[in-house]
This record gives sequence, C-alpha cells and structure tokens, in this order.
Amino acid sequence: MQIGELFILRINIHLQGSVLDAPELMWAEPQLDPVYQAVGLLTERLDVIADLLAVLKDQLAHTH
Repeated sequence: MQIGELFILRINIHLQGSVLDAPELMWAEPQLDPVYQAVGLLTERLDVIADLLAVLKDQLAHTH
C-alpha cells in the first residue's frame, strides 16, 4: 500500500511537472529548448515506468 502511495507521489512530481532548470546551452541556443524539454520529459517518464515495472516484477516473484 505504501509503495503504491510513493509511486503516486513520484508520478505527480515527475510526470505532471518538472522542477529542473535548463542547462546553459539553452540560454545560448533558445531554439533548442523544446527539444531539450521533450527529451528530458521522455527520460523522466521512462525512468518512472522502469521503476514501476521493477516493483511489479518483485511483487510477482514474491507471490509465486
């Protein structure tokens, strides 16, 4: 139950909003900002999904 609550908090933080600052390159090349944001968002989402799958795998291993 607590693991699920932690994942909900993590999803809310990483998937619905980002608190990360752009690197210095984005100040020099502002046209790259949308690409940087998209890559960063996809990376964060994949990390959260990978962690969720690891937890689910562990849960399945314990139930067998």
